[in-house]
This record gives sequence, structure tokens and C-alpha cells, in this order.
Amino acid sequence: MSIPSAIIFINDDLDDLIVDILKTQLFLDEIISEKEFINRITINPNYPQIIHSINSRILVLENKYLDEVYKNNIRKLADVVLFIKSGLIYILEDKKGPPKSTFSINNLNLYQILKYSNGVHN
Repeated sequence: MSIPSAIIFINDDLDDLIVDILKTQLFLDEIISEKEFINRITINPNYPQIIHSINSRILVLENKYLDEVYKNNIRKLADVVLFIKSGLIYILEDKKGPPKSTFSINNLNLYQILKYSNGVHN
């Protein structure tokens, strides 16, 4: 079974240990800031399709100070939006499935998250 592609947004107030755990557990190819994600979208509006076509997984660290209207427009490009606090990961938004699921970071894996978005990206 191949690892599915994903654009995952998460809060940016994480320590390096948590980011390293996520990189391993979610098979991430890249971790970028929301500002960098926006720059890439600006340069090439097809960037999300490119991520999926090359079967890549990126984690976008969301800037909590970004304007809410703008943030909501950018979030539409994410497959899943997560929030981490106190060792728990909450699914806030999910493109193809129900949000509001919660997982322990110690037991998290990519299939668990994407299961709720049908694990399929077109």
C-alpha cells in the first residue's frame, strides 16, 4: 500500500520534539510555514494539485495571527486541519470526513488521520 498524499495544517506553537514526532509518524516530506505555503500558492496556484500528483505529504504550520477571513480561504486547500495541545491531536476540519476526532500523539499515524477523509485525494 502506498502512502497517501496530504496537505496538513497544524498550529505553529509546537516545540521541536513534537514536530519531529509528527515528521516521523506522518511520513512528512516537508514542514513549511503558512507564509511559505501562501508564497508557493501565489507563484503557482496549482501547488496543491502538484503535491498530490507527486504523492507528497506536507505539514503547514499555521500562523495564529493571520487574518481569519484569509486563513479560512487558505485552509480550504488543506486535506486536514489539526490542533495539538497537551499531547492530544484534534481534527478541526476535514475535507472529506467528519471533524472533531481526537487522538493521542503517541499513537498517531497518517492512515488514522486520513481514514476520516477517506484516505483518497484526487
